[in-house]
Amino acid sequence: MCEIHFVKPIGRKINKRDLDELMKIMRISAETNDDGFGLFNEKGVIFKRGEKFSKKYKQKIYDLYLGSEWVVAHNRLATHGEPKKINSHPFKNSKWVWVHNGIIQNHKLIEAEFGLRFNVDSEIIGKLALKLGLERAFNELAGSFSVFIYNFQQKKLYYVRHNADFYFRLISDGKDKILIGDTSQSNLNCFYNTFTDTCFGIKVRKYKILGFLTPKENWIYRINSRIEKWKRIEPKAYETYYTYYTYNKISSKDLEYAISDMLGLSVKVRRTADYFYVECDEYAKSILIANFGKHFELRNGILRIHESAIDELLDDMYYGRWYDV
Repeated sequence: MCEIHFVKPIGRKINKRDLDELMKIMRISAETNDDGFGLFNEKGVIFKRGEKFSKKYKQKIYDLYLGSEWVVAHNRLATHGEPKKINSHPFKNSKWVWVHNGIIQNHKLIEAEFGLRFNVDSEIIGKLALKLGLERAFNELAGSFSVFIYNFQQKKLYYVRHNADFYFRLISDGKDKILIGDTSQSNLNCFYNTFTDTCFGIKVRKYKILGFLTPKENWIYRINSRIEKWKRIEPKAYETYYTYYTYNKISSKDLEYAISDMLGLSVKVRRTADYFYVECDEYAKSILIANFGKHFELRNGILRIHESAIDELLDDMYYGRWYDV
């Protein structure tokens, strides 16, 4: 899954220590989310690349984000769309900047209904917000999403989640207070050494945790000096958008269509006895292994799946246990 990271000092601007901590978390995240990264701040300044984040970008990030009020960062694990700059987050239009973790499962229906064009489904969010307004845009979505979206015209930052995780903490070292957030709780423990085990087994806590918040699902929050509920949303039920097959009825063509349609990958499926064989290029194979490897075996360079595992595979694809970003 992709990961989103957030840092906002209270009562001061972002300094080098804040950016060092943020980049530390981005490097940790990049070990499993290495298909791109990006950042943005309250000025709408975007820096992104379609490759694994590394220390070589340290000075560039200092140059762009020192003195910011806050920074949102994103590490990408590609599922829809190739690992390249244009598909990395954040995305931006004439009003909104946004990052997304999750999958918009009704993206084809939205494309047809609203006439939108996009490379990856995450782009839909800001394009719909521009067309419909923020609340209605999220009501049109089906799937899973964790989203930071910023109206840089009005200088307002929002967060919302549905079927996806995110956590906030307010921390202090006795002088500064800092609001941090992350997709992963383990990342939060590494952020500013709020919890560190040394090699001697001694627990060191330099920053004290003053408070924490797990945002409620289906609420849009406004983030300024505090995190406030703004509006409730009602996303669409996504399980109704696709035909669900069971393994005793599914054909090789059905499985081929399901994988191609849901993941945007080009595959060929053939069946022999009790197994389905999935033939694809190395990129598609890596995506299938990374997200659904527990269901497949690799035989002579070809992925295969037993018919008894098809139900669980379809559950994992259709019911959002993987994330597109």
